[in-house]
Amino acid sequence: MYTKFFALREKPFSSSPDPTYFFPGATHQQALDLLLDGVTRETGIVLLTGDQGAGKTTVGRRLLTIVPAGTETVSILDTRLTPLELLAAICDQLRVNYDAARDGIPQLLTALDTHFVNLQAANRSCVVLIDDAERLASETLLQLRELYDLDGRRPRVLHLVLIGESAMRRTLATQALQPLTKVIDIRAQLDSLSAEEIGPYVLHRLGVAGAHQQYFSEEALLALHELSHGLPVRINQIGDRALLAAFAEEQRLLTAELVRWAARQTSAPATPPPEKPRPVPQAATRSLTPWLLVLAGIAVVALVWNFAKPVQRSRQHAVTATKPAPPPPPVPAVATSPQTPPTSPPHPLAWPKERDPNLSRQDAFKALFSRWQLEWTAEAQEEPCDFALRHELVCGLQQGNWIGLITLNRPVIVELRVEGQTYWAALLKIEHEQATVALAGSTRQVTSAEVEQGWTGRFFLVKEPD
Repeated sequence: MYTKFFALREKPFSSSPDPTYFFPGATHQQALDLLLDGVTRETGIVLLTGDQGAGKTTVGRRLLTIVPAGTETVSILDTRLTPLELLAAICDQLRVNYDAARDGIPQLLTALDTHFVNLQAANRSCVVLIDDAERLASETLLQLRELYDLDGRRPRVLHLVLIGESAMRRTLATQALQPLTKVIDIRAQLDSLSAEEIGPYVLHRLGVAGAHQQYFSEEALLALHELSHGLPVRINQIGDRALLAAFAEEQRLLTAELVRWAARQTSAPATPPPEKPRPVPQAATRSLTPWLLVLAGIAVVALVWNFAKPVQRSRQHAVTATKPAPPPPPVPAVATSPQTPPTSPPHPLAWPKERDPNLSRQDAFKALFSRWQLEWTAEAQEEPCDFALRHELVCGLQQGNWIGLITLNRPVIVELRVEGQTYWAALLKIEHEQATVALAGSTRQVTSAEVEQGWTGRFFLVKEPD
């Protein structure tokens, strides 16, 4: 909206952790240097901690763009995983084959070890970066120690990087996690930006977005640092709203007054939405229309279900009442045509025969992106996760279980295997044991049990950054 007014190519204060906007300030550059050192030489696990909003994810994303050429990278976004699910997610991103239905932790470790042997033979390495690591359960953290011990080669092939909030240091200090703590060789703490860094930070982001001048006055920068406490996430929130306000006022030099107004706007509590059932994914649109459509869909399903039950009972009674007696001896003179055996109804999540299942992934992403009112097409030859990143969303392939998926409480794209076919669908909502699924361009109301039974455990998580 305001980009043209300020001669910008894009919004400079996006909340997305875009590595191209990495600011090489003192604390951030030092943290990045430590991480890079940790993944390029013989060290143990690398740990980066910092307060929420300090820019940890951006530093991690930047790291993955500057690792040596040929390095395989894994980025784990959803950390509410069991030990088995974490290993499976790593295997998926490294394209290591395993049997999801039968293989356990020993088999996955063996498969990963074989992969690391092949990487060593090719003189390559692997970096596994786990964001929001403070959410990992203790048993999953200890599984990382076992994964670390798996690679005892020299030089090391596997490098583990953990990123978490400052409180994670206290968690790792507990006696139960000492086996993992002992192999953490590099620890970096990400601090907030100083008052002297706020001006260069803002100018850096404006420059990356295409600006050739500073739009914030000295007083505005001082107010921005005071109100944000130097946390990049708050700087970005306030800066974006302040530019919007300046555009509305047709001001090209932002004042402290505008910054303070923007800070009040971004810190005010959101107006509670109309009362509605608890969903799995939270719709990004502010409109009530999607909720009305969902409620209408549920009403239709309930009506059809209540109608179907008496019909089914009447059919059962009819079959019972007309059960034939033992047949009499055959009469040669009378010829009877054979009865056609009854056909079972199609599975509610069956893929339509007229559509190619290879198109399922693009159908699912289209449906999911529409929740943010975004239009993505496969014809643009842009990977959906790249498209998500460009629109300030986080996207990644994960492995999980049904309880974890419900707990996640977000829209996801699930891989289904139904009636011998494997394909993708967008799981939009679950409530009262009913699920809303977008499949092959249409929305279906099914039971959550039917989704759970057909789900392979793999899913794409698309969300707004924390």
